[in-house]
Amino acid sequence: LGGPLSVKSQVALALQPAPIAINYLSWLSSQGAPYMQFFLTDRTATPPEYAPHHTEKLAYMPWSYQLNSNRIMHPNHHWHPKARYTLLHPPHQPDVPPGGGFDEGAVLFANYNQLFKVGRDTFDAWSRILSAAPNSILSMLNFTGSPAGSRGLWGAMARRGVSPARLLYSPFCVDKDDFLRLSSGADLFLDNFFYNAGTTGTDAIYAGVPVLTLPGERTLARMGASFAVSLGFTPLLARTADDYVGIALSVAARGGRRAAYLKEQLAK
Repeated sequence: LGGPLSVKSQVALALQPAPIAINYLSWLSSQGAPYMQFFLTDRTATPPEYAPHHTEKLAYMPWSYQLNSNRIMHPNHHWHPKARYTLLHPPHQPDVPPGGGFDEGAVLFANYNQLFKVGRDTFDAWSRILSAAPNSILSMLNFTGSPAGSRGLWGAMARRGVSPARLLYSPFCVDKDDFLRLSSGADLFLDNFFYNAGTTGTDAIYAGVPVLTLPGERTLARMGASFAVSLGFTPLLARTADDYVGIALSVAARGGRRAAYLKEQLAK
């Protein structure tokens, strides 16, 4: 219900309309409110030792905390043959295209989170990866409401010694089926550090794209780890930022073969 950001929902909950109120999904942290009895999560996203930092009692799901309806709502999703081409040759950029000319065999890294999730340490790691893997690009979504932010990331990449042409913005997809088809063309999803991909992360996995993630200290920074552990797929669970960069470079070094292997293992 939006957590503390929604005044109306907080007023309703404070009136105790039911004997039990559960904090789930939309606010992945303690609400610090006496009228919330439980926080629904899982042992990877919110380990038991985090309990003293919550006013709610921790209630654990058996696998991942996140319930995703893709298999029900989008049962006919499958890899689309034009997805990779569209990511390498996006039809619209937020401003003047910086120029490209990429090898069709380029390694396609992707991140489709909103721009507010891109912290300095995350962007530093992405820049290191692109700098050390010259035949790779990073695909992000063109959020039409933030063209200045998109242009700003081009500038930030240039200041780190990486050509802005290595960062391409694909069109924002309103329709979930279109988004799943488009994202299926990527080789590896690079997760954010301080605020992981939530639904976007499970969408990428459902589209067959492995997610490289680095677990942090907060539940918001441990969503990717939750997905990986619940799937029993942990080779892309980094220990440090250097490890994160190293894993991405190992994928880039072996190009399509390593990415195809990871996708095959993920499908199992």
